Amino acid sequence: MTTAVELQSITLDDRGRPIIAGTRFKVKLLALEHIHWDLSAEQLHEAHPPLTLSQIYAALAYYYEHQPEMDAEMAADELEIERYRQVHQNAELQEKLRQRKESP
Repeated sequence: MTTAVELQSITLDDRGRPIIAGTRFKVKLLALEHIHWDLSAEQLHEAHPPLTLSQIYAALAYYYEHQPEMDAEMAADELEIERYRQVHQNAELQEKLRQRKESP
């Protein structure tokens, strides 16, 4: 006979975002690093030593169980960042930086 065990490794913060229990570390951040940088759980553990490997696997499991909504949230975040860049783009500053980079 087996008994189901529920781990409480992931909780929701005050804004309803999944975080690793006992931390302020967002599941979304680990998922982004896992997806965009192709980091394994072990590599994520090396990059974030305060987290246990178990916590990282729990975060990745949560992401895969909620992938459609988390992917939609990440895509919305990327659009918001791009909109912010366009609104706050400073062509004059960018030109000065480009010129500095090109000068010896």
